[in-house]
Amino acid sequence: MNLWKLFKLKHVKTVDLAVSMLGKSNIKVLCLSQMNKMMFDTEKWDLSPYNMTHKELKKVSLRRMKLMNLWYKKVDRRKLSILSVTAMIGNFGQFVMARMIKEQDLVNEFQVLIKEKGVYEAELELMHTTSLQITADILHHWNFTQEYILATSESMSFFNTNEDIAQYSFANSVIFSLIEPTNVSGDIVISDTLGEIFKDEQLNINDLRKAVNELEEK
Repeated sequence: MNLWKLFKLKHVKTVDLAVSMLGKSNIKVLCLSQMNKMMFDTEKWDLSPYNMTHKELKKVSLRRMKLMNLWYKKVDRRKLSILSVTAMIGNFGQFVMARMIKEQDLVNEFQVLIKEKGVYEAELELMHTTSLQITADILHHWNFTQEYILATSESMSFFNTNEDIAQYSFANSVIFSLIEPTNVSGDIVISDTLGEIFKDEQLNINDLRKAVNELEEK
């Protein structure tokens, strides 16, 4: 949907005017749409270290966002204003990470580590950071608020953050682990370990199971 055409706007000169005419929610949609186009709809990005194309990474991104939306509308719909965004753009950092790995001639070593340990462990061991942290740095550069930044950067250490952010980072952690960075269309498996974590945190895992089933039925 082209919101500018929908609202019959020919030209908007200022951010304040755009917000007053379209509202913050629609402005967010427009910004995310532009970010999505900028990051994903271009052939210039080389993701060969991950054995992926930019179109496959886009599929992972959208798959994560859809699952987050299906799950969290059953949990707390209000948090989706942040979670739907972080779920979708959580893998932006892979573009930068792939370039770093290629520049340092570490592609073969990285791909071996992915098979042995998974993507995030491979990134951490070889590059001493993760694509999630790089994404958080990008969000900081783009002047996103701390909720977005920390919900992304701390999604691998949600037990060590403050309670408010932990809710977001935990949700991201669940989605990112269920749909790993290279899981374009594979099965989504809720492990016994994740079930135990939900039990310990007194969360309803049935909502997540229903969301996974709904996603796979589409």
